[in-house]
Parts: sequence; C-alpha cells; structure tokens
Amino acid sequence: MKEGGYATFFAGKWHIAKKPEEMPENQGFDINIAGGHAGAPQSYFFPYNKERKDGHKTKAPIHGLEEGEDGEYLTDRLTDETIRFIKRHQQDDPDQPFFVWLSHYAVHTPFEAKREMTEAYERKIRKMVFGGPEYIQKEGTTKMRQDNAVYAAMVQSMDESLGRVMDALDELEISDNTIIILTSDNGGLSNRGASSGRQLATSNLPLRAGKGHLYEGGIREPLIVKWPGTVQPASVSHEVVTGTDHYPTILEMAGLPLRPEQHLDGFSYLPALKGAELTRPAPIFWHSPAGRPSSTGDTNSTAMRDGDWKLIEFYDEDRVELYNLATDPYEANNLVEAESERATQMLRTMRGWRKEINAIIK
Repeated sequence: MKEGGYATFFAGKWHIAKKPEEMPENQGFDINIAGGHAGAPQSYFFPYNKERKDGHKTKAPIHGLEEGEDGEYLTDRLTDETIRFIKRHQQDDPDQPFFVWLSHYAVHTPFEAKREMTEAYERKIRKMVFGGPEYIQKEGTTKMRQDNAVYAAMVQSMDESLGRVMDALDELEISDNTIIILTSDNGGLSNRGASSGRQLATSNLPLRAGKGHLYEGGIREPLIVKWPGTVQPASVSHEVVTGTDHYPTILEMAGLPLRPEQHLDGFSYLPALKGAELTRPAPIFWHSPAGRPSSTGDTNSTAMRDGDWKLIEFYDEDRVELYNLATDPYEANNLVEAESERATQMLRTMRGWRKEINAIIK
C-alpha cells in the first residue's frame, strides 16, 4: 500500500516480530503504535506492562505506550491513536489516500474490562436461565455458555471502538470514500485441555469447538465489509473466503497491481463483494502442526474444504473425519465411512498439498 502511494498506519497486536526487520515500521507501515512480538498485554489498564497480581510477567512487553494516564484502557487508547492519525493526515495531506490497520489486543487474555460495563453484564447474567451443563468433555473441555461478564464488556469496548472510528470518518466527511473491513483471526476461546484449569471466555455454539481447533468453531470468522457504492448495505454473501484472501482483495480494492508471488494462497473475493459468484481455482487448506492439547485442547491436524465438503486429518492419531457442511454445519456426523471414496480422494489431495508446500509436520 505504501508503494502504491498510501500513507500507512498500524496500531495494536502484531505478534510476529522477533527481529527489528520484522516490525511493522519495517514492513511497509509509516507509523507503528504498540505493534511488536507481544501477543497480549500484561494489563488492559495503564501501565500496560505492569506485573499482574498473580506474579505473571510477559516475555514480550508492549512497546510505544510507556506514557499514559493511570486507568486508561488499552482498547480506547489504540482507538484514540488511530483517530488522531486519521484527523492529522486529513488535515496535512487530504489528497493522499491512507491505509489503517487497527489490530486490537482485545479480546485476548487477560480478561479485564471497565468496571461499569462488567457490572451491567453481571446484572444481565443473573437474570438468565441456562439449561444443561456449563462444560462438557469434548475436544478437551468445552464451555457451553456465554456467561462471562468481563469478556462481554471487552467485546463492547471493541465494538464502541469501531463506532468511534466511523464517527470520525463521518465528522471528516470521508465515510463515503472509505472502505472498512471487520474480521478476526480465530474463533472464541471455548476449549481447554481436559486437565487444564485455564479460564474460558465464551461458547461458539452451535459451531463445534473454538480457538486452536480446525472445526468450524475455530476457523469460521466474522467478515463484514462496508464499501459505499459497491457493497449493498445489509447484503449477505455465502461465499467461502479465508484470511490469506484479504491481501489480493485489498490490492484490487485500491486499484493496485496484484503480487502473486506474495499472496500465493490468496484469492480475491472482490467479485463476491459486488454480488457475483466466487469461483475458487482450488480447495482451501488449514494446517496446524503446533497443537496445544494441554492449553486449548487441540491436536496436530490438517483440514481441507472443497465446496461443501470438509476433511480433517488428525495425522498423529491416524484419524480422519469428513463432513458435509451444507447439511451438517455443526460437524456432528462423520461421513468418512459412508463416503469412503470421496474421503480417500480428498485425503490424497491434502497430503499432496502438504508435500508440495513442504508443510511442517510435528
């Protein structure tokens, strides 16, 4: 985007930088606020790197937000920094387009939220009636209820952040010329290892499992695109896209040339945004060679989706599962025996893909 003439800004969670050259400011962003190797803050309240009450201290502190006010909330601070950049840029160089990536640390652990919001959800939860058990032993331990008041308040703060950014765009009278993409990187934290005491945040029901797993609860994400004049408001597309598709799509949105050597696994979903059919040239694959059975309860696996059919191979366990997501979106009926020929063919394709890309197998 920077090479295409855009002013570029990043704020929040980067989580992939161990070396200086891997930092956002060395990966095409003019400005980097709080992005580095850290995957979560020490605290969501300033000072963000303070040691927690349980004595835990992060190995990768957040840099760049050393100054602030006591009690300041991280989600709000990142939003403030983002709005400040947009307003300053529109004042200094209104003719130059900008690209903003606001990557909230929320709603990752530690679970911390504003007290007044949390209390409101606590009152709401006290009036709710839940049926069935709170947890079941499946995919490790699975949470069956959405009853975490702190987590709900964290989600509300993030939702308000988006509202504030949209209000700023309205104030600057550039809303009609600005694209907004809202998405996530994994399903909610609903599972843990059977012997783990890790606090769980939410339930992804009726989808199966959650963060870390290759079931739909772990990989099916929200994706909302606001593009005035192109995306019909309140329209819904049932096309299947994945995270690697954003790069080529954004390039096409901006009228910039594609870079196929960089987005090898990406496929532009621009036609779907315009209401057309999206025809992918190949199946979609997910590969997870770093299972965390004692943390999120998942094990090493690879998944492949081809149309409505989805195959998962738990290769360390010599176990294969096959689902038709059109008739069974909650992955309750394993069809690997009933559709053995299809399963065998898909498994052959999947293993060929792993070999072709030299996938890590642990």
